Amino acid sequence: MTHPQILTGGINDMCTKYDTIGNYSRAIRTGALEGEEMRGFEAEPAENGATFLRHPLNGWTYERLEAGRVLVTTTKGVSGTLTANADWVDGELKDANPHLCLWVGGLQLDAGRAPGRPRDPAVADAIRDKLGPDASPSALSAEMQRQALAGVVPPIAEPIPDIELSASIFMTVFPNWHPWGSFNLINYRFRPNGDNHDECIMECMYLASIPEVGEYQPASEIHWLGVDEDWTHAPELGMLGKIFNQDLRNLPNVYEGLKATAREHVRLGDYNELKIRHFHELYGRIVGDP
Repeated sequence: MTHPQILTGGINDMCTKYDTIGNYSRAIRTGALEGEEMRGFEAEPAENGATFLRHPLNGWTYERLEAGRVLVTTTKGVSGTLTANADWVDGELKDANPHLCLWVGGLQLDAGRAPGRPRDPAVADAIRDKLGPDASPSALSAEMQRQALAGVVPPIAEPIPDIELSASIFMTVFPNWHPWGSFNLINYRFRPNGDNHDECIMECMYLASIPEVGEYQPASEIHWLGVDEDWTHAPELGMLGKIFNQDLRNLPNVYEGLKATAREHVRLGDYNELKIRHFHELYGRIVGDP
């Protein structure tokens, strides 16, 4: 619901495993359910340079008219103009996916892309020729990752199975470190903001393996964003900045819901919120909470 634009090439949450091991928990989203219904996503520039997206599940189109304005059209031709916050402006259609409105109509990236291992277009073409036209998106992605790692960790790159190179594996190491697996560069860390329990400091760091030989990018200067600053103002995050914008759009509503409940304790999902429950169990042991 929050990131509908990634529902392509098997990236979905229909086949996710959660587990806990000692002081860390893990989620593994395999993306194994690849089908034609997950390949309807489009991202292409329109003739006027505006961003155009098609929702991969219901087929509705989202077209950027100007900054903060999105034209949304259903498969039946019903359309309406909404703001980047999904507020209705005009037209017959008055409601649409707020996260796609934000993605298309909100602030766009200033410049650049997230740091990472460079992808050579010639290598990508060679991989497609090698695997054939029927190769799945995850197989193509895994092979591209394998080729990129060959220059960094050559002894182990070749035998790594596709699933470890293409799956979304994200860990939580108690208490506040969140590294991504599958050789992903992303690492999150959350820290208290002094004694203010209503806020925290969120950090996103890209950590890459250093090759045994050759040049590599040195550590970058820390780029702090202000409380109300848009994530796209950190171009070094690349498209992840726009993902964060979608995530943060949910937070005020979630926070208000937590404050509004009449229950003394928050009820967590039996399985899908296993990672959150595991954190609180470890935290309770340390502070002596029965």
